[in-house]
Amino acid sequence: MKKITVKQIIAWAPCEEYTESRVQELFGRGKTPFEILGLNIPLQDKLWVLLHKEIIPESLLHLLACDFAEMVVHLNPDSRVQAAITAKRNWIDGEVTDKKLDAARDSASDAVWDARDAVWDARDAAWAAVSAAAWAARNAAASDAVCAARDAASAAEAAVSAAAWAAWAAMDAAARVAACAARDVASAAIIKIEKKQIKLVKKVLEKLYGKN
Repeated sequence: MKKITVKQIIAWAPCEEYTESRVQELFGRGKTPFEILGLNIPLQDKLWVLLHKEIIPESLLHLLACDFAEMVVHLNPDSRVQAAITAKRNWIDGEVTDKKLDAARDSASDAVWDARDAVWDARDAAWAAVSAAAWAARNAAASDAVCAARDAASAAEAAVSAAAWAAWAAMDAAARVAACAARDVASAAIIKIEKKQIKLVKKVLEKLYGKN
């Protein structure tokens, strides 16, 4: 089974937290995809490593981007959101042209701006949900998957963030308790989304490389 090396990770330009010495500490002489799943790093960082075409073929990365976007599509009822994902799936199957896919992407992007006019409590969640769909309608597979994964997690957090800020603004003990509870709900929602994403990625890896 192929191993992901320190050289590869550095070439992919990780965030500044992952210096070359830190990557060397984590990856040593290289890690298999399944070994990466077991690393003691945040789930979103595991996803960032695994969602590369060197590990998962582009065709499957496109499908994962759609799956990730659909995790939060319910947060925005705008039909253009689901339409963008549907267009992407049809494009993968060869049933939609690049031109039509671009049109679906642009339509989903328009929905992002329309979401800004929604009520404040729903706005951020709607924005992230549409953003995930818009990324799923793009053509760069690895970027699709990473950004859709990120936006799906962000949507989970945004769904309760407005309530948290409102509670803090009230500046009394009860409000602060409510704010902390809202923050904890947001954190739990992100973890839940990321665990679903990891589970999907693991299934893909098992199909590609066999069960670990």
